Amino acid sequence: MLTVSGAGASFAWAPSCIWPLFIAAVLMLFCGLYQKKHLWEAVFAGWCFGFGLNATSLFWVSEALYIDGDKFLWMIPFAVTGLPAILAIYHAAFSYALFISRISQHGKIGSYAVAFSCLYSIIEILRGHILSGFPWNLVAYIWSECIEISQIASAIGSYGIGAITTAAACLFSYIVLSKRRLLLPALAFIVPISAMYTYGYIRLSGRSIEYHENIVVRIVQPSIIQKNKICPEMAEKNLTELLALSNSYGAEKITHTIWPESSIPWTISDDVMHIVFDKLRMINNNTILIAGSGYIFEQERNLIATNAMVVKNATNINVIYSKSHLLPFGEYVPFRRFIELAVDAKYVQKVTPGAMDFSPGYGVKTVRIDNAPPFSPLICYEAIFPGEVIKNNDRAQWIINITNDGWFGDTSGPYQHFSSVKFRAIEEGVPIARAANTGISAMIDPYGIEINKLPIFSCGIIDCKLPKPIPSTIYGMYGKTIDLALALLLIAVFAFVSAILPTHTNKISSKSCA
Repeated sequence: MLTVSGAGASFAWAPSCIWPLFIAAVLMLFCGLYQKKHLWEAVFAGWCFGFGLNATSLFWVSEALYIDGDKFLWMIPFAVTGLPAILAIYHAAFSYALFISRISQHGKIGSYAVAFSCLYSIIEILRGHILSGFPWNLVAYIWSECIEISQIASAIGSYGIGAITTAAACLFSYIVLSKRRLLLPALAFIVPISAMYTYGYIRLSGRSIEYHENIVVRIVQPSIIQKNKICPEMAEKNLTELLALSNSYGAEKITHTIWPESSIPWTISDDVMHIVFDKLRMINNNTILIAGSGYIFEQERNLIATNAMVVKNATNINVIYSKSHLLPFGEYVPFRRFIELAVDAKYVQKVTPGAMDFSPGYGVKTVRIDNAPPFSPLICYEAIFPGEVIKNNDRAQWIINITNDGWFGDTSGPYQHFSSVKFRAIEEGVPIARAANTGISAMIDPYGIEINKLPIFSCGIIDCKLPKPIPSTIYGMYGKTIDLALALLLIAVFAFVSAILPTHTNKISSKSCA
Protein backbone atom coordinates (compact mmCIF):
# COMPACT_ATOMS: atom_id res chain seq x y z
CA MET A 1 0.00 0.00 0.00
CA LEU A 2 1.23 3.48 -0.86
CA THR A 3 0.52 6.25 1.59
CA VAL A 4 1.11 9.90 0.84
CA SER A 5 0.61 12.62 3.41
CA GLY A 6 1.51 16.24 3.95
CA ALA A 7 0.28 19.77 3.60
CA GLY A 8 2.56 21.32 1.04
CA ALA A 9 4.93 20.73 -1.85
CA SER A 10 7.28 22.76 -4.01
CA PHE A 11 6.72 23.30 -7.70
CA ALA A 12 9.19 23.29 -10.55
CA TRP A 13 9.07 24.33 -14.15
CA ALA A 14 9.19 21.41 -16.57
CA PRO A 15 9.21 22.03 -20.33
CA SER A 16 6.40 20.29 -22.16
CA CYS A 17 7.41 17.88 -24.92
CA ILE A 18 4.03 18.29 -26.64
CA TRP A 19 4.07 21.90 -27.85
CA PRO A 20 6.75 21.33 -30.56
CA LEU A 21 4.56 18.56 -31.97
CA PHE A 22 1.59 20.91 -32.06
CA ILE A 23 3.57 23.58 -33.90
CA ALA A 24 4.81 20.96 -36.38
CA ALA A 25 1.23 19.76 -36.94
CA VAL A 26 0.01 23.32 -37.54
CA LEU A 27 2.88 23.91 -39.95
CA MET A 28 1.97 20.78 -41.90
CA LEU A 29 -1.74 21.63 -42.07
CA PHE A 30 -1.04 25.30 -42.79
CA CYS A 31 1.15 24.46 -45.77
CA GLY A 32 -0.94 21.54 -46.99
CA LEU A 33 -4.23 23.41 -47.13
CA TYR A 34 -2.65 26.44 -48.78
CA GLN A 35 -1.59 24.29 -51.72
CA LYS A 36 -5.04 22.84 -52.43
CA LYS A 37 -6.58 23.99 -55.72
CA HIS A 38 -10.06 22.52 -55.26
CA LEU A 39 -12.56 22.75 -52.43
CA TRP A 40 -13.09 19.02 -52.15
CA GLU A 41 -9.33 18.47 -51.85
CA ALA A 42 -9.08 20.94 -49.00
CA VAL A 43 -12.06 19.48 -47.14
CA PHE A 44 -10.80 15.92 -47.57
CA ALA A 45 -7.29 16.88 -46.47
CA GLY A 46 -8.68 18.60 -43.37
CA TRP A 47 -10.83 15.60 -42.55
CA CYS A 48 -7.85 13.23 -42.95
CA PHE A 49 -5.76 15.44 -40.67
CA GLY A 50 -8.52 15.46 -38.05
CA PHE A 51 -9.01 11.71 -38.33
CA GLY A 52 -5.31 11.05 -37.83
CA LEU A 53 -5.06 13.49 -34.93
CA ASN A 54 -8.05 12.01 -33.10
CA ALA A 55 -7.22 8.39 -33.90
CA THR A 56 -3.76 8.73 -32.35
CA SER A 57 -4.90 10.72 -29.32
CA LEU A 58 -8.15 8.85 -28.54
CA PHE A 59 -7.22 5.24 -29.31
CA TRP A 60 -7.50 4.46 -25.59
CA VAL A 61 -11.33 4.60 -25.83
CA SER A 62 -11.30 1.07 -27.23
CA GLU A 63 -9.59 -0.23 -24.07
CA ALA A 64 -12.93 -0.10 -22.22
CA LEU A 65 -14.39 -2.62 -24.67
CA TYR A 66 -11.87 -5.29 -23.69
CA ILE A 67 -13.17 -5.38 -20.10
CA ASP A 68 -16.33 -7.26 -21.07
CA GLY A 69 -15.03 -8.60 -24.36
CA ASP A 70 -17.73 -11.21 -24.84
CA LYS A 71 -20.26 -8.40 -25.31
CA PHE A 72 -18.28 -5.56 -26.80
CA LEU A 73 -15.23 -6.87 -28.65
CA TRP A 74 -17.06 -6.54 -31.97
CA MET A 75 -17.39 -2.77 -31.34
CA ILE A 76 -13.63 -2.09 -31.19
CA PRO A 77 -13.18 -1.34 -34.93
CA PHE A 78 -16.11 1.08 -34.74
CA ALA A 79 -14.71 2.78 -31.64
CA VAL A 80 -11.20 3.08 -33.08
CA THR A 81 -12.42 4.59 -36.37
CA GLY A 82 -15.92 5.91 -35.65
CA LEU A 83 -15.18 8.51 -32.98
CA PRO A 84 -12.15 9.97 -34.84
CA ALA A 85 -14.18 10.02 -38.07
CA ILE A 86 -17.01 11.98 -36.42
CA LEU A 87 -14.69 14.44 -34.65
CA ALA A 88 -12.75 14.95 -37.89
CA ILE A 89 -15.86 16.67 -39.27
CA TYR A 90 -14.78 19.71 -37.27
CA HIS A 91 -11.47 19.83 -39.14
CA ALA A 92 -13.32 19.33 -42.42
CA ALA A 93 -15.56 22.30 -41.60
CA PHE A 94 -12.50 24.33 -40.67
CA SER A 95 -10.86 23.48 -43.99
CA TYR A 96 -14.01 24.37 -45.92
CA ALA A 97 -14.26 27.82 -44.33
CA LEU A 98 -10.53 28.42 -44.69
CA PHE A 99 -10.56 27.52 -48.38
CA ILE A 100 -13.42 29.90 -49.07
CA SER A 101 -11.66 32.70 -47.21
CA ARG A 102 -8.43 32.04 -49.10
CA ILE A 103 -10.25 32.37 -52.44
CA SER A 104 -11.60 35.77 -51.38
CA GLN A 105 -8.04 36.86 -50.52
CA HIS A 106 -6.47 35.64 -53.77
CA GLY A 107 -3.70 33.82 -51.96
CA LYS A 108 -2.41 36.47 -49.52
CA ILE A 109 -0.31 34.69 -46.91
CA GLY A 110 -0.64 37.24 -44.13
CA SER A 111 -4.42 37.26 -44.21
CA TYR A 112 -4.43 33.50 -44.69
CA ALA A 113 -2.37 33.03 -41.50
CA VAL A 114 -4.75 35.18 -39.47
CA ALA A 115 -7.80 33.42 -40.93
CA PHE A 116 -6.26 30.01 -40.18
CA SER A 117 -5.59 30.99 -36.57
CA CYS A 118 -9.05 32.42 -35.95
CA LEU A 119 -10.93 29.56 -37.58
CA TYR A 120 -8.96 26.85 -35.79
CA SER A 121 -9.78 28.43 -32.42
CA ILE A 122 -13.44 28.97 -33.35
CA ILE A 123 -13.77 25.30 -34.28
CA GLU A 124 -12.22 24.27 -30.96
CA ILE A 125 -14.77 26.35 -29.05
CA LEU A 126 -17.60 24.83 -31.10
CA ARG A 127 -16.31 21.32 -30.41
CA GLY A 128 -16.48 22.09 -26.71
CA HIS A 129 -20.15 23.08 -26.85
CA ILE A 130 -22.06 21.43 -29.75
CA LEU A 131 -24.21 18.42 -28.76
CA SER A 132 -23.25 18.80 -25.07
CA GLY A 133 -19.62 19.30 -26.12
CA PHE A 134 -16.41 17.30 -26.10
CA PRO A 135 -13.62 19.65 -24.94
CA TRP A 136 -11.04 16.88 -24.67
CA ASN A 137 -7.36 17.55 -25.49
CA LEU A 138 -7.79 21.29 -25.93
CA VAL A 139 -4.82 23.12 -27.41
CA ALA A 140 -4.18 24.74 -24.01
CA TYR A 141 -3.28 21.38 -22.51
CA ILE A 142 0.00 21.19 -24.43
CA TRP A 143 1.23 23.51 -21.66
CA SER A 144 0.09 21.25 -18.81
CA GLU A 145 3.72 20.56 -17.86
CA CYS A 146 4.58 24.27 -17.84
CA ILE A 147 2.70 25.52 -14.83
CA GLU A 148 3.73 29.15 -15.47
CA ILE A 149 2.09 29.38 -18.90
CA SER A 150 -0.95 27.49 -17.60
CA GLN A 151 -1.63 30.25 -15.05
CA ILE A 152 -3.10 32.64 -17.61
CA ALA A 153 -6.13 30.33 -17.70
CA SER A 154 -7.15 32.17 -14.52
CA ALA A 155 -7.80 35.24 -16.69
CA ILE A 156 -8.72 34.02 -20.18
CA GLY A 157 -9.55 30.35 -19.69
CA SER A 158 -8.34 27.32 -21.63
CA TYR A 159 -9.91 28.47 -24.90
CA GLY A 160 -8.05 31.76 -24.58
CA ILE A 161 -4.70 30.01 -24.09
CA GLY A 162 -5.52 27.83 -27.09
CA ALA A 163 -6.26 30.86 -29.27
CA ILE A 164 -2.97 32.57 -28.35
CA THR A 165 -0.99 29.36 -28.85
CA THR A 166 -2.59 28.71 -32.23
CA ALA A 167 -1.87 32.28 -33.32
CA ALA A 168 1.78 31.87 -32.33
CA ALA A 169 2.00 28.59 -34.24
CA CYS A 170 0.50 30.22 -37.34
CA LEU A 171 2.99 33.08 -37.10
CA PHE A 172 5.78 30.51 -36.90
CA SER A 173 4.39 28.80 -40.00
CA TYR A 174 4.27 32.16 -41.78
CA ILE A 175 7.92 32.86 -40.88
CA VAL A 176 9.07 29.42 -42.02
CA LEU A 177 7.14 29.43 -45.29
CA SER A 178 7.49 33.05 -46.31
CA LYS A 179 10.35 33.91 -48.64
CA ARG A 180 11.15 37.04 -46.65
CA ARG A 181 12.56 37.07 -43.16
CA LEU A 182 10.52 39.58 -41.23
CA LEU A 183 11.47 40.79 -37.77
CA LEU A 184 7.94 41.78 -36.78
CA PRO A 185 6.36 38.31 -37.30
CA ALA A 186 9.32 36.76 -35.49
CA LEU A 187 8.75 39.01 -32.50
CA ALA A 188 5.01 38.44 -32.74
CA PHE A 189 5.68 34.69 -32.39
CA ILE A 190 7.90 35.09 -29.35
CA VAL A 191 5.96 37.82 -27.54
CA PRO A 192 2.64 36.00 -26.81
CA ILE A 193 4.36 32.90 -25.41
CA SER A 194 6.75 35.03 -23.36
CA ALA A 195 3.87 37.16 -22.11
CA MET A 196 1.93 34.12 -20.94
CA TYR A 197 5.00 32.77 -19.17
CA THR A 198 5.71 36.12 -17.51
CA TYR A 199 2.12 36.41 -16.28
CA GLY A 200 2.36 32.96 -14.72
CA TYR A 201 5.79 33.57 -13.21
CA ILE A 202 4.57 36.73 -11.48
CA ARG A 203 1.36 35.04 -10.33
CA LEU A 204 3.23 32.09 -8.85
CA SER A 205 5.79 34.32 -7.16
CA GLY A 206 2.98 35.45 -4.87
CA ARG A 207 1.66 31.92 -4.32
CA SER A 208 0.68 31.34 -0.74
CA ILE A 209 -1.59 28.46 0.22
CA GLU A 210 -3.57 28.47 3.44
CA TYR A 211 -5.19 25.34 4.86
CA HIS A 212 -8.24 24.52 6.95
CA GLU A 213 -6.56 23.35 10.15
CA ASN A 214 -9.57 21.37 11.32
CA ILE A 215 -10.24 19.50 8.06
CA VAL A 216 -8.10 16.51 7.05
CA VAL A 217 -9.14 14.74 3.86
CA ARG A 218 -8.30 11.12 3.02
CA ILE A 219 -8.41 10.31 -0.71
CA VAL A 220 -8.63 6.57 -1.34
CA GLN A 221 -7.35 4.90 -4.52
CA PRO A 222 -7.99 1.13 -4.25
CA SER A 223 -6.71 0.31 -7.76
CA ILE A 224 -9.18 -2.54 -8.18
CA ILE A 225 -8.85 -4.33 -11.51
CA GLN A 226 -11.78 -3.27 -13.66
CA LYS A 227 -12.91 -6.83 -14.42
CA ASN A 228 -13.09 -7.46 -10.67
CA LYS A 229 -14.78 -4.14 -10.04
CA ILE A 230 -17.78 -4.95 -12.24
CA CYS A 231 -18.00 -8.60 -11.14
CA PRO A 232 -20.94 -9.08 -8.69
CA GLU A 233 -19.15 -11.95 -6.94
CA MET A 234 -16.29 -9.59 -6.04
CA ALA A 235 -18.49 -6.88 -4.49
CA GLU A 236 -17.86 -7.81 -0.85
CA LYS A 237 -14.10 -8.19 -1.42
CA ASN A 238 -13.93 -4.83 -3.19
CA LEU A 239 -15.76 -3.14 -0.32
CA THR A 240 -13.43 -4.78 2.19
CA GLU A 241 -10.42 -3.35 0.37
CA LEU A 242 -11.90 0.14 0.44
CA LEU A 243 -12.73 -0.13 4.13
CA ALA A 244 -9.24 -1.40 4.95
CA LEU A 245 -7.62 1.57 3.21
CA SER A 246 -10.06 3.99 4.82
CA ASN A 247 -9.44 2.60 8.32
CA SER A 248 -5.67 2.28 7.99
CA TYR A 249 -3.08 4.14 10.07
CA GLY A 250 -4.12 7.66 11.00
CA ALA A 251 -7.83 7.17 10.32
CA GLU A 252 -8.77 8.70 13.68
CA LYS A 253 -7.50 12.11 12.45
CA ILE A 254 -9.48 12.07 9.18
CA THR A 255 -12.57 14.27 8.99
CA HIS A 256 -13.60 13.50 5.38
CA THR A 257 -12.89 10.36 3.34
CA ILE A 258 -13.35 10.38 -0.45
CA TRP A 259 -13.92 7.20 -2.44
CA PRO A 260 -13.86 7.00 -6.26
CA GLU A 261 -16.68 6.83 -8.79
CA SER A 262 -18.89 3.72 -8.43
CA SER A 263 -16.92 2.68 -5.37
CA ILE A 264 -20.02 1.44 -3.52
CA PRO A 265 -20.34 -1.90 -5.33
CA TRP A 266 -24.14 -2.01 -5.38
CA THR A 267 -26.75 0.12 -7.07
CA ILE A 268 -28.65 1.73 -4.22
CA SER A 269 -32.24 2.90 -3.97
CA ASP A 270 -34.36 4.50 -1.27
CA ASP A 271 -35.61 1.04 -0.28
CA VAL A 272 -32.15 -0.44 0.34
CA MET A 273 -30.37 2.69 1.59
CA HIS A 274 -30.34 1.31 5.13
CA ILE A 275 -28.74 -1.94 3.96
CA VAL A 276 -25.92 -0.05 2.25
CA PHE A 277 -25.52 2.10 5.37
CA ASP A 278 -25.11 -1.02 7.50
CA LYS A 279 -22.43 -2.36 5.15
CA LEU A 280 -20.52 0.91 5.45
CA ARG A 281 -20.72 1.07 9.24
CA MET A 282 -17.27 -0.47 9.58
CA ILE A 283 -15.76 2.79 8.43
CA ASN A 284 -14.77 5.14 11.23
CA ASN A 285 -17.90 7.06 12.26
CA ASN A 286 -15.78 10.13 13.03
CA THR A 287 -15.29 10.64 9.29
CA ILE A 288 -17.77 11.76 6.67
CA LEU A 289 -17.65 9.52 3.59
CA ILE A 290 -18.14 10.93 0.08
CA ALA A 291 -18.42 8.13 -2.47
CA GLY A 292 -19.71 7.18 -5.90
CA SER A 293 -22.63 4.83 -6.47
CA GLY A 294 -25.35 3.96 -8.92
CA TYR A 295 -28.74 5.20 -7.73
CA ILE A 296 -32.25 4.14 -8.83
CA PHE A 297 -35.41 5.99 -7.81
CA GLU A 298 -39.03 6.20 -8.90
CA GLN A 299 -40.32 9.32 -10.59
CA GLU A 300 -43.84 9.60 -11.95
CA ARG A 301 -44.15 5.79 -11.96
CA ASN A 302 -40.94 5.44 -13.97
CA LEU A 303 -37.65 4.07 -12.67
CA ILE A 304 -34.76 6.49 -13.12
CA ALA A 305 -31.11 5.43 -12.86
CA THR A 306 -28.28 7.90 -12.25
CA ASN A 307 -24.54 7.90 -11.69
CA ALA A 308 -24.49 9.50 -8.27
CA MET A 309 -22.35 10.87 -5.46
CA VAL A 310 -23.48 10.01 -1.94
CA VAL A 311 -22.53 11.11 1.56
CA LYS A 312 -22.52 8.95 4.68
CA ASN A 313 -22.23 10.40 8.16
CA ALA A 314 -22.69 8.73 11.53
CA THR A 315 -26.46 8.40 11.20
CA ASN A 316 -27.50 8.06 7.55
CA ILE A 317 -26.54 8.00 3.88
CA ASN A 318 -27.86 10.56 1.38
CA VAL A 319 -27.62 11.07 -2.37
CA ILE A 320 -26.29 14.59 -2.92
CA TYR A 321 -25.65 14.74 -6.65
CA SER A 322 -26.43 12.97 -9.94
CA LYS A 323 -24.05 13.27 -12.86
CA SER A 324 -25.19 15.75 -15.52
CA HIS A 325 -22.75 15.29 -18.41
CA LEU A 326 -23.24 11.64 -19.34
CA LEU A 327 -20.80 9.70 -21.50
CA PRO A 328 -22.40 8.46 -24.75
CA PHE A 329 -22.32 4.64 -25.00
CA GLY A 330 -20.57 4.52 -21.62
CA GLU A 331 -23.58 5.59 -19.56
CA TYR A 332 -26.37 5.74 -22.12
CA VAL A 333 -26.97 4.82 -25.76
CA PRO A 334 -27.78 7.89 -27.87
CA PHE A 335 -30.87 7.56 -30.09
CA ARG A 336 -31.57 4.15 -28.55
CA ARG A 337 -35.16 3.99 -29.83
CA PHE A 338 -34.09 4.62 -33.42
CA ILE A 339 -31.15 2.21 -33.26
CA GLU A 340 -33.37 -0.54 -31.91
CA LEU A 341 -35.59 -0.21 -34.98
CA ALA A 342 -32.70 -1.56 -37.05
CA VAL A 343 -30.74 -3.65 -34.53
CA ASP A 344 -31.84 -6.29 -32.04
CA ALA A 345 -32.18 -4.67 -28.59
CA LYS A 346 -29.76 -7.19 -27.03
CA TYR A 347 -26.94 -5.60 -29.05
CA VAL A 348 -27.84 -2.06 -28.00
CA GLN A 349 -26.15 -1.81 -24.62
CA LYS A 350 -24.06 0.74 -22.77
CA VAL A 351 -20.55 -0.36 -21.79
CA THR A 352 -21.01 0.09 -18.04
CA PRO A 353 -22.94 -2.63 -16.14
CA GLY A 354 -26.72 -2.53 -15.91
CA ALA A 355 -29.51 -2.73 -18.43
CA MET A 356 -30.89 0.76 -17.79
CA ASP A 357 -29.45 3.89 -19.34
CA PHE A 358 -28.45 6.53 -16.85
CA SER A 359 -30.45 9.76 -16.79
CA PRO A 360 -28.71 13.12 -16.37
CA GLY A 361 -28.92 15.24 -13.24
CA TYR A 362 -29.73 18.92 -13.10
CA GLY A 363 -26.35 20.55 -13.65
CA VAL A 364 -23.66 22.19 -11.55
CA LYS A 365 -24.45 22.20 -7.84
CA THR A 366 -22.95 23.57 -4.64
CA VAL A 367 -23.22 21.04 -1.81
CA ARG A 368 -23.00 21.65 1.92
CA ILE A 369 -22.15 18.87 4.33
CA ASP A 370 -21.16 18.75 8.00
CA ASN A 371 -17.86 20.28 9.08
CA ALA A 372 -16.68 21.29 5.59
CA PRO A 373 -16.87 24.34 3.33
CA PRO A 374 -19.31 24.06 0.40
CA PHE A 375 -18.00 22.06 -2.56
CA SER A 376 -18.87 21.35 -6.18
CA PRO A 377 -19.29 17.62 -6.96
CA LEU A 378 -18.04 16.41 -10.35
CA ILE A 379 -18.18 12.83 -11.55
CA CYS A 380 -15.61 11.57 -14.04
CA TYR A 381 -15.27 13.62 -17.21
CA GLU A 382 -17.57 16.42 -15.98
CA ALA A 383 -14.32 18.08 -14.92
CA ILE A 384 -13.21 18.62 -18.55
CA PHE A 385 -15.75 21.40 -19.25
CA PRO A 386 -14.29 24.90 -18.80
CA GLY A 387 -16.64 27.31 -17.09
CA GLU A 388 -19.06 24.54 -16.07
CA VAL A 389 -17.64 23.27 -12.79
CA ILE A 390 -18.64 25.98 -10.27
CA LYS A 391 -22.11 27.44 -9.77
CA ASN A 392 -21.92 31.15 -10.63
CA ASN A 393 -24.12 32.60 -7.92
CA ASP A 394 -23.03 30.22 -5.14
CA ARG A 395 -19.27 29.77 -5.33
CA ALA A 396 -17.99 26.47 -3.98
CA GLN A 397 -14.80 26.57 -1.91
CA TRP A 398 -13.41 23.34 -3.38
CA ILE A 399 -14.19 20.67 -5.95
CA ILE A 400 -14.54 16.95 -5.36
CA ASN A 401 -13.90 14.98 -8.54
CA ILE A 402 -14.46 11.23 -8.38
CA THR A 403 -13.61 9.07 -11.36
CA ASN A 404 -12.61 5.62 -12.56
CA ASP A 405 -10.01 5.62 -15.30
CA GLY A 406 -9.40 1.91 -14.76
CA TRP A 407 -11.52 1.32 -17.88
CA PHE A 408 -8.67 2.67 -20.02
CA GLY A 409 -5.67 0.76 -18.67
CA ASP A 410 -2.11 2.03 -19.04
CA THR A 411 -2.82 4.36 -21.95
CA SER A 412 -2.63 8.10 -22.47
CA GLY A 413 -6.31 8.53 -21.54
CA PRO A 414 -5.91 8.83 -17.74
CA TYR A 415 -3.04 11.31 -18.16
CA GLN A 416 -5.04 13.45 -20.59
CA HIS A 417 -7.94 13.40 -18.14
CA PHE A 418 -5.77 14.52 -15.25
CA SER A 419 -4.20 17.36 -17.25
CA SER A 420 -7.61 18.87 -17.96
CA VAL A 421 -8.62 18.67 -14.28
CA LYS A 422 -5.61 20.77 -13.23
CA PHE A 423 -6.76 23.55 -15.57
CA ARG A 424 -10.14 23.71 -13.80
CA ALA A 425 -8.35 24.50 -10.53
CA ILE A 426 -6.41 27.32 -12.21
CA GLU A 427 -9.47 28.74 -13.96
CA GLU A 428 -11.62 28.81 -10.83
CA GLY A 429 -9.01 29.42 -8.13
CA VAL A 430 -10.26 26.55 -5.96
CA PRO A 431 -8.54 23.34 -4.80
CA ILE A 432 -9.60 19.98 -6.20
CA ALA A 433 -9.67 16.67 -4.32
CA ARG A 434 -9.62 13.93 -6.94
CA ALA A 435 -10.23 10.27 -6.14
CA ALA A 436 -9.80 7.63 -8.85
CA ASN A 437 -10.32 3.89 -8.59
CA THR A 438 -7.14 3.94 -10.55
CA GLY A 439 -5.87 6.69 -12.75
CA ILE A 440 -4.31 9.62 -10.96
CA SER A 441 -5.66 10.65 -7.56
CA ALA A 442 -4.45 13.94 -6.14
CA MET A 443 -5.00 16.97 -4.00
CA ILE A 444 -4.54 19.96 -6.30
CA ASP A 445 -4.12 23.51 -5.01
CA PRO A 446 -5.91 26.60 -6.44
CA TYR A 447 -2.96 27.19 -8.80
CA GLY A 448 -3.26 23.77 -10.41
CA ILE A 449 -0.20 22.42 -8.61
CA GLU A 450 -0.29 18.92 -7.17
CA ILE A 451 0.15 18.99 -3.41
CA ASN A 452 0.13 15.21 -3.27
CA LYS A 453 -0.53 12.58 -5.92
CA LEU A 454 -0.95 8.83 -6.37
CA PRO A 455 0.25 7.45 -9.72
CA ILE A 456 -1.78 5.16 -11.91
CA PHE A 457 -2.15 1.52 -10.72
CA SER A 458 -0.92 2.35 -7.20
CA CYS A 459 -3.07 1.28 -4.28
CA GLY A 460 -2.99 3.77 -1.46
CA ILE A 461 -4.26 6.87 0.28
CA ILE A 462 -3.55 10.58 0.37
CA ASP A 463 -3.97 12.32 3.71
CA CYS A 464 -3.91 16.08 3.39
CA LYS A 465 -5.28 19.20 5.01
CA LEU A 466 -7.81 20.91 2.79
CA PRO A 467 -6.39 24.00 1.03
CA LYS A 468 -8.43 27.19 1.10
CA PRO A 469 -9.46 28.81 -2.18
CA ILE A 470 -7.92 32.04 -3.39
CA PRO A 471 -10.06 35.08 -4.29
CA SER A 472 -12.24 34.44 -7.32
CA THR A 473 -10.33 34.67 -10.59
CA ILE A 474 -11.38 36.73 -13.60
CA TYR A 475 -12.33 33.56 -15.47
CA GLY A 476 -14.08 32.19 -12.39
CA MET A 477 -16.35 35.26 -12.32
CA TYR A 478 -16.98 35.63 -16.05
CA GLY A 479 -16.04 32.27 -17.56
CA LYS A 480 -18.77 31.72 -20.15
CA THR A 481 -18.91 35.42 -20.94
CA ILE A 482 -15.18 35.37 -21.66
CA ASP A 483 -15.55 32.32 -23.90
CA LEU A 484 -18.40 33.97 -25.81
CA ALA A 485 -16.48 37.25 -26.15
CA LEU A 486 -13.46 35.34 -27.45
CA ALA A 487 -15.57 33.50 -30.02
CA LEU A 488 -17.17 36.74 -31.23
CA LEU A 489 -13.77 38.46 -31.41
CA LEU A 490 -12.32 35.61 -33.47
CA ILE A 491 -15.31 35.66 -35.83
CA ALA A 492 -14.98 39.44 -36.22
CA VAL A 493 -11.24 39.26 -36.95
CA PHE A 494 -11.76 36.42 -39.40
CA ALA A 495 -14.49 38.33 -41.24
CA PHE A 496 -12.42 41.52 -41.31
CA VAL A 497 -9.30 39.81 -42.63
CA SER A 498 -11.19 37.73 -45.16
CA ALA A 499 -13.24 40.53 -46.64
CA ILE A 500 -11.62 43.88 -45.94
CA LEU A 501 -7.97 43.94 -44.86
CA PRO A 502 -5.61 44.55 -47.80
CA THR A 503 -2.43 42.51 -47.55
CA HIS A 504 0.58 42.04 -49.78
CA THR A 505 0.54 38.97 -52.00
CA ASN A 506 3.27 36.53 -51.07
CA LYS A 507 2.35 33.10 -52.37
CA ILE A 508 4.01 29.97 -51.16
CA SER A 509 5.62 27.98 -53.89
CA SER A 510 5.11 24.26 -54.16
CA LYS A 511 8.83 23.82 -53.78
CA SER A 512 8.93 25.60 -50.42
CA CYS A 513 6.36 23.21 -49.01
CA ALA A 514 8.05 20.10 -50.26
